[in-house]
Amino acid sequence: MSVTIKDVAKKAGVSISTVSKVIHDSPTISKTTKQRVKAIMKELNYYPNIIGRSLVRQSSFRIGLIMLLKKEDAFRNPYIYEILCGIEEESRRNGYSLTIINVNTILKDPSELEKLILQKSIDGLLIHLPGFKKGLTDILEKREFPYVFIGKPPFETDTEWVDIDNAKAGEIATEHLFKTGRSRIAYIGDWLDLFICKIRYGGYKKCYKSMGLEVPEQYVRETQGDNKKIPGIVEDLLGLKNPPDGIVCSDNFIAFEALKTLQEKQIKIPSDIALITFDNYPFAPYTSPRLSTIDIDVFELGARSTRLLIAKLAGNNDSVKNELLTPSLIARESSGPYVPLI
Repeated sequence: MSVTIKDVAKKAGVSISTVSKVIHDSPTISKTTKQRVKAIMKELNYYPNIIGRSLVRQSSFRIGLIMLLKKEDAFRNPYIYEILCGIEEESRRNGYSLTIINVNTILKDPSELEKLILQKSIDGLLIHLPGFKKGLTDILEKREFPYVFIGKPPFETDTEWVDIDNAKAGEIATEHLFKTGRSRIAYIGDWLDLFICKIRYGGYKKCYKSMGLEVPEQYVRETQGDNKKIPGIVEDLLGLKNPPDGIVCSDNFIAFEALKTLQEKQIKIPSDIALITFDNYPFAPYTSPRLSTIDIDVFELGARSTRLLIAKLAGNNDSVKNELLTPSLIARESSGPYVPLI
């Protein structure tokens, strides 16, 4: 026989309405009473009926997450899993479940987004930006539906977002190579005028300018999203009159291919050329030598974004603001102390 709210009330020595108010976190119930009732709920293995809670609060207690889902992302973008873990943990801690929506689904049929809102299947949305089109926000704005972006949008918006400070990340990476004695630092990115790579490249340029130096355009290359071009790019850089003695790579895949090419050319790392990349996975800790990286705490990115949305749903407007998370340097062998060739 299942435990009921009446059983909890009887053991706690309070009324059924008091237990109900504890479940709904009523401010009229003292902290001591809430703790005692929750302890008894746990002891008796009592879980409130989610349908009943939803009817009382006019809430589904469910958050939606719009993100780009592709089979290859499991390997190419392992950070997506970490973001999900951060979102799930923060959602669960606050009594919410999570619904995942493939952005391609609503791009093909925007009425699917409208349906989610009108059916009240979710209370609010987290939007992971890759693949997302600005036009979809028209549906959300029309319905005055709460949402928060994961990442800083590349378009004008009044909606809140949480992102990693990728400009600072580019600056830290370049500064680190300068501090290890390098003076001719190259940058290899996928698309220099698009999204995260563009912002990291901006940090690279800012570091040069802060040192009173011209940005060395001859050392800047882009793969245009094709990693097969990386060996040719590295060979081209090595063929310059004054080849670079350090390379900032905009992601692990570029760094991995650059490292392989340099080793095939019998270029010593880090004594001939130092390497640094961004994100710790999937390759940075496992190459030989191990890659120095700017670590991005994407678990915290997911958790903070969820926290921001839940504050917005609760009407805690003082807590609702844009956030930039500061990345950190993990220095490894690929950018070790500079050793001049004798």
